[in-house]
Amino acid sequence: MVVRYKVDEGGRIVHMLWCTGKNQQNYDRFGDAMTFDTTYRTNLYNMPFGLFVRVNNHFQSVVFGGVLLTSEKTEDFEWAFANFKDIMKGKEPMTILTDQCQAMAAAIKTTLQTSRHRWCKWHVLRKAKQWLGNVYTKNTGFKSEFNKLVTEEVSIIKFERRWRQLVRKYGVEKNKYLKRIYKHRGMWARPYFMHVFCAGMTSTQRSESANHMLKGFIQRSAPMHIFVSKFNEFQNDRIAQEEKEIHVTKQMKRKRRIGVPIERHAEEIYTRAMYDRLYNELYHAGSYLIKGRGADEAYILVHYKEDGATDEKLFLVKDSGNFISCSCGLYNHVGMLCRHALKVLMHLDRTELPSGNILARWRRDVACETGHVSGQGVETSSLESATYIQKKLMVRRVLAKAGVERTLDESGYKEAMDALDKIISVRTTRVEEKKIELGETSEKPTSCPKRAVKKGRRQNTSLKSYKASLKEQNKRKKYEEDEISSTSDNEQVTGTRKTKALWEIE
Repeated sequence: MVVRYKVDEGGRIVHMLWCTGKNQQNYDRFGDAMTFDTTYRTNLYNMPFGLFVRVNNHFQSVVFGGVLLTSEKTEDFEWAFANFKDIMKGKEPMTILTDQCQAMAAAIKTTLQTSRHRWCKWHVLRKAKQWLGNVYTKNTGFKSEFNKLVTEEVSIIKFERRWRQLVRKYGVEKNKYLKRIYKHRGMWARPYFMHVFCAGMTSTQRSESANHMLKGFIQRSAPMHIFVSKFNEFQNDRIAQEEKEIHVTKQMKRKRRIGVPIERHAEEIYTRAMYDRLYNELYHAGSYLIKGRGADEAYILVHYKEDGATDEKLFLVKDSGNFISCSCGLYNHVGMLCRHALKVLMHLDRTELPSGNILARWRRDVACETGHVSGQGVETSSLESATYIQKKLMVRRVLAKAGVERTLDESGYKEAMDALDKIISVRTTRVEEKKIELGETSEKPTSCPKRAVKKGRRQNTSLKSYKASLKEQNKRKKYEEDEISSTSDNEQVTGTRKTKALWEIE
């Protein structure tokens, strides 16, 4: 774990950044793009808390580190980004997504010079209703046309043309909000994103989601020591969720629904979450037609509903053997083959996905619980695991007790720990044999004893029914007590009246 902090002249902490070993390992695997957001302010001192977040191969939010700031000026972000880059051994992300903060943008230009900076599309478009007024209502067609334009259009030329047609049609050419977002369209619009790798993200929703999950662990106005400890719990929960998904990916068999060989190959190499997304593209690939070959031997594809129409969308797919590309740009944006490329592969009767299109970050074997996958595909375990450290400390204590001053190398420690394992196994065997001689057994029950099954209707265990049954029991108990008391009184009366005096007999 690495901690960086900055103090003022009085020795008080101004900024603090920390990254655990797991954070650094995740950044090495999935640090090709990330989001950064400072909206979380629920600690006692109302300090901005920034999260470096990315998505892993299971499409889960992964935290790369956290930074506490006292202000949000350009020099503050420069300190945070520069120290984060230094902790990650100088590796810069390919893409970083933020909100429209100008201080952040200036800091990224000076510290992360090779990274592509993009804005969160949600932050850009969230104030559309406020700035557009009655135009952006359900009664007009502007809202549906505008949302369709910014979410579906992937061609830059068509985006420019449709934008001009839209603002002219509804008379909003002079709207300041539309002018401003159109001026900076290269920072948020989808056509300008399609050839920038973002693992499918066009907003800081991962940071927003992480902030939402963080609120479930840290109460509002928590003191700083509670904040840090709860943040560690949050990170441990993220690790547990990742290990759970790794286990599910290993154990669960996916039912093949298309039946093509490519589907089987995708199931073998991709994680469960990635396979589901590829299956969706594989399903929609059946809706496209191959019209022919272009001048550069590229396949020309069109959707069957748009075939022959004046505004039909054509997609060009180029196949070079071990790599296939498409003009839609989905592979460059997400790292996953699109439906157009999959259609061509099925047309060519390919049995496997091209090796050049299999991105390592989406493979199921990119992250292992005990280590990493080497270049030869062999899993190597980490020597700094908790068990190894405990045994190493035990060997050192034994050597110190024995008065041995010489230090051991790694091979010596390994031999000593192997001998220690043998001693423990021999001792365990002798203890078991001793118990058998004494008639004791070390076998533990494998299941709970069977509960007595009552016939009839199952008892209701709700609180309301419990109170009703308790009231009924008390009522029945009181009734039985009254019956006993009345019976005893009658017995006493009849007992006294069994004998009568002579004058009472007539």
